Amino acid sequence: MNETIAQLYQLGDPRLLDKKKGANGWHNYIQLGFTQEHIPELIALVQDETLSTSSDRNAVWVPLYAWRTLGQLRAVEAVEPLVSMLDFFFKVNDEWAITEMSEVLGLIGQPAIRPLLDYILDHSNSTPSRSIVSEGLGKIAAYHLKARDEVLNAFHVYLTQADYKAKDFNALLICVVMHLNAAELIDDIRQLYVKDAINIAIAGTLDAVEANLGLREKPINKGTPKTFYDTLETATPDKTYTREEPKIGRNDPCTCGSGKKYKKCCLH
Repeated sequence: MNETIAQLYQLGDPRLLDKKKGANGWHNYIQLGFTQEHIPELIALVQDETLSTSSDRNAVWVPLYAWRTLGQLRAVEAVEPLVSMLDFFFKVNDEWAITEMSEVLGLIGQPAIRPLLDYILDHSNSTPSRSIVSEGLGKIAAYHLKARDEVLNAFHVYLTQADYKAKDFNALLICVVMHLNAAELIDDIRQLYVKDAINIAIAGTLDAVEANLGLREKPINKGTPKTFYDTLETATPDKTYTREEPKIGRNDPCTCGSGKKYKKCCLH
């Protein structure tokens, strides 16, 4: 076995590793010596179902370290193999994989957009797996600002070809759109509501979506039960990520070129 790959079998529980490092986010696994030449071996580790279900306390974590490293390497070759494993991860209830796979796809960035769009356009793929992929697209837009327009165009392509019977998935995708504040897609979204193709228990009514996108005032109705989107909106992120673009300070000049401070311009 390659010496660099062999290190993954010694890392053990990532929660202990994070505690030792004092960090809430992922470590920089590339510092262990991983390069593009290791991508095929890392993909094979993620695909090795015996590792994911292993009773070995160290080996069971190897796929996790492999997919995190693939994300940090921005390995576009890994996109299709990773999403092909999603149904397996749901089958064995691998909560780590289910939670982290959208993050991995988000780190890979712009080159992953086309294959991810192809995946959600395939109506034969399961709703849970397609929802992870749509979250991955959303994270690409959030983490790689230059890719935002391309991601929104991918969502536009899906919304105009949507499977009207996939109400749950359509609603979950709209939740991602709302988190991106992508009001540009409202006409596409309205058409799905016209076709009764949205589970409103997940995304809310059209009025609620428009309000969340800043297109109308939010109605005051304390008796309305929370939707799935509402619970996502109030959740506290539990991990950090590496930005592709530098963070803009509140008092920095706004990047739109207005000459105003960011806090007085595009921050709101």
